[in-house]
Amino acid sequence: MRFLVSTLASVSLLLASSSLTWAASQAVESGLTDGVLDNATYWPRDAANFGETVQLVGGSSSGTLFGPIGGIHQDSYVFGDLNGDGADDAVAIVIENQSGLASGLQIVLAVYVNDAGAPTFADSVALGRATAVDTVTVDSGIVTVSGLQVGPTDAFCCPKQPFVQQFTLTDTRLVAAPQSEGARAPSSGGVQPGAPEIISLKSEFPGQVLIPPFDLQPFASLQMSNAHAGASFVSLATGAFIEYSQSYSVLLVNLTEQNQRQFGVASASITGALSKQMYDDTAATVVKTFTGCAATAAYCVRTTFPCTGIPCIKQAEVFRRLTVKGSAALVEHVQQERAWGWSITWFDPQAGVSYMLTTANGADPADLDKGLSAQNQPGAQQLVALAEQLVPLSGA
Repeated sequence: MRFLVSTLASVSLLLASSSLTWAASQAVESGLTDGVLDNATYWPRDAANFGETVQLVGGSSSGTLFGPIGGIHQDSYVFGDLNGDGADDAVAIVIENQSGLASGLQIVLAVYVNDAGAPTFADSVALGRATAVDTVTVDSGIVTVSGLQVGPTDAFCCPKQPFVQQFTLTDTRLVAAPQSEGARAPSSGGVQPGAPEIISLKSEFPGQVLIPPFDLQPFASLQMSNAHAGASFVSLATGAFIEYSQSYSVLLVNLTEQNQRQFGVASASITGALSKQMYDDTAATVVKTFTGCAATAAYCVRTTFPCTGIPCIKQAEVFRRLTVKGSAALVEHVQQERAWGWSITWFDPQAGVSYMLTTANGADPADLDKGLSAQNQPGAQQLVALAEQLVPLSGA
């Protein structure tokens, strides 16, 4: 069976017969049958809408917020030993539909571990919003999934670009399989220029869109959570968001950590906004909240701040006298609710766009989140180097 997303009039799930191959489609001795998995407890990627866990009935569950137009659909299982205990585990393709619209769809590869004949949800990875899965196999603990995804010139309804991805289960985490000799295993991270969300930025944002090259760390080790028109700036003074109308944002996170509800998920983002305003707003917080910070100071630190906003960023330091390809840049290092993060903001006069690049919680360019110190300058310099490696999205 092939899972294909259609956006004609309204988004629906088409289960059309095709040449899809499911290796070992039934595991007779394992106890993990299609019927058992159809009624398993599933852990959705969007817990805010569906709840932390969902009890499937007949392979489906309606969304708690969206009723019959949204929900979770699980079908077509493949079996094989993924954790080396000798019992067959199960892999499933799941369609999470938050709203009944294309923007609410997510095609997911999910894994269930065999727990004495009962399925225990282990982990999942997102395969994309417009992905047609043709083949899933399990061989020597490696899950291989192939099919079609939306390419740079494809319509959202009609993916034509072939893809192959391989995963292994490490402890309870589904991770990209190590590359085999003579061939590079497809990565599940980074920003795919052909992703539908990235392609849409060309028409939604009127300025130059910057994205990371596919293999640039830390982005390559993260998965794209979303990309959309619209961005916000967090004020150091109050923690409040300042929204920019002509802007865009690309967010990448460690989806495994996020799925496991870990605190302080590794993440990185790139935002852009027309005009110099976002850069000016960022720089203005230095003057307003850093007592005694001279206009020409290269470094300023703030250990406390009497703000009452929720959230309120109290610990912070800034690094100035930096440039990104000749343009003045400002680096911030802040702690908010125990989570540390770095950001660099600059204005590109040729593009007429202010940009902000952020990293947090293990995705930082250097492991310098132990406190505030002018000795963190190498981290600021590494953030500059990251910003200078971003590239314009072709055609944007």
